[in-house]
Amino acid sequence: LDEAIARADRIAEECSAAGDRLGKLRAQLAGTRWRANLDPERQLAQLHALVEEARPFIEQDGDAAALAALEHAAGYVDYNRARFAAALGALTRAMQHARQAGDLWFETSIRATAAACIYLGPTPIPEALRWLDDAAAQSTTYQPQLDVRKAAMLAELGRFDAARLLLAETLIQMNERGMALVAASFGMQMAWRIEMLAGDEGAAERVARQGCDELEHLGERACLSTQACQLADALYTLGRYEES
Repeated sequence: LDEAIARADRIAEECSAAGDRLGKLRAQLAGTRWRANLDPERQLAQLHALVEEARPFIEQDGDAAALAALEHAAGYVDYNRARFAAALGALTRAMQHARQAGDLWFETSIRATAAACIYLGPTPIPEALRWLDDAAAQSTTYQPQLDVRKAAMLAELGRFDAARLLLAETLIQMNERGMALVAASFGMQMAWRIEMLAGDEGAAERVARQGCDELEHLGERACLSTQACQLADALYTLGRYEES
């Protein structure tokens, strides 16, 4: 994350020196979004302010890549403030702009967050499962976040064995591809959810603790706050009140 932030800052400075305001705004949106992962309490408000500042200029310019960055940042703010329907709308627009710009990598990245909005938002589960299947069919690359969310939804329907199997297979694939952050964050969060729904609080405590340990090792704090609450919830359910 530190390297990504430093790169975004460097690009913003270079664009500013060259008089490229559009490029500078794109780099600032990316850098502030990464900072929000390390310091969400302060940086999320700054990202929202930057979105509002950048929107008139970017929309007037009409550059597809810049519009994708803008809507992605807006969706990121709404997502972290639990406004999942609004976030899904912004992220859907971001995917459309990224596709128009020919940025397959960015479109793929945005789709993963949109899947989280589908899972956490007001979309009914049968409709959400269809969305995930359609998204997987549209994607031209491996997107484990789609299967992670699908596993949690299967658990919501009481299909615990199918949910555990799908998640276990997905975690193996993620770790083999070096996707440690995704596995430790969203993967372990969904593992906790499945076990809590299944009534196995001991297993829920173990996977939540594993996720916390891995996120601390990676230096990630935005997802760690959620994982720590899940660990506390499992410990409380187990009657281990002092630990929780």
